[in-house]
Amino acid sequence: MSDLYKRVMQWILLDGNRHAVAGLFAFASFIILSSLGLSGIIHLGDQAAVRGTVGGFIPGLIAFLSVVLAINQLVLSQEFGSAGEVRNRITQVREYRQDVEETADMGPSPVLPTGFLSFVIQTIEAKATALEESVGPETDPRVHEATLEYSKSVTAEARDARRSLEEVRPGRINALIPVLEYPDSRQLFQARRLQFDLEEDLPRDAQQALSDVIEAIELFSVARVQFRTTYTQRTLARLSRQLQYVGLPALLVAVVVGLLNPSYMFTLPDPIVAILISALFACILSPIATLAAFLLRIAVISERTIAVGPFVSRPKAAEMTDRSGSDEKLSRQSDITSKQENEEQ
Repeated sequence: MSDLYKRVMQWILLDGNRHAVAGLFAFASFIILSSLGLSGIIHLGDQAAVRGTVGGFIPGLIAFLSVVLAINQLVLSQEFGSAGEVRNRITQVREYRQDVEETADMGPSPVLPTGFLSFVIQTIEAKATALEESVGPETDPRVHEATLEYSKSVTAEARDARRSLEEVRPGRINALIPVLEYPDSRQLFQARRLQFDLEEDLPRDAQQALSDVIEAIELFSVARVQFRTTYTQRTLARLSRQLQYVGLPALLVAVVVGLLNPSYMFTLPDPIVAILISALFACILSPIATLAAFLLRIAVISERTIAVGPFVSRPKAAEMTDRSGSDEKLSRQSDITSKQENEEQ
């Protein structure tokens, strides 16, 4: 049951087509209203009550459609700029792609979001493998074990993310969903902890390999935030268009229901009236359903990718990471103290 619930929520929040999710919300409102009407909990055959409810919807829908203008202004404000500002943006993007290609020692990097993220994650995997190979058996056993554990963990996580990206179709949302849970912040924190704890004991090649891993993970973090930003801008622009498509018909339905001749509707049997009025109310609520469907996915993606750099955004994960770091540091200090006592004896 829990697995089914997780799959349903995953489809509603991320995987599902936004039009299908909006239709599901509107259909759910129809089912709820018709069920309440048929059971007698609410009286949908009361002409005065129906008109009074619709009368409250009409000004609300008119104000709701003004959201379209606000969303367009929000999106367009990010696109305005002088020729110099546009050139600076292009230069910054080109420099970033060059940094990625130099780190990967390959080029040119792919253009599509799915291909580019897969390219960066493949770079992380390659750098983690190089880190594993840079620590030979002659290295201190404690350093050797800690480095191998980290490199193998990063390699496995990068390999899983790359395979997930290779299985999806091109597109920004298809590129973001497989890497939403990629633990780049935790990987950066653990790499910096290795640098701090083992800096004097790591071989020079391993130190350089570890720095390369950190650089590759940071480049991935930048790419994911950039694609999240462009996805949000495009989705908001698309949402404003969809709200116009469903908002005007919903407003028209509200006006028709408010002016409905009672001899054509309210003289029908109560069950039929309940179903018809519920269907009309579902049409009126369709703009809200559309807004909810689009904003849900934007909110979930923003929440899961809000961390930038070596920061863990989820409190439990941060607590576990900090605790493990403190435990390892205490363990290391204890080993050093024991070693010093043995030497004194």
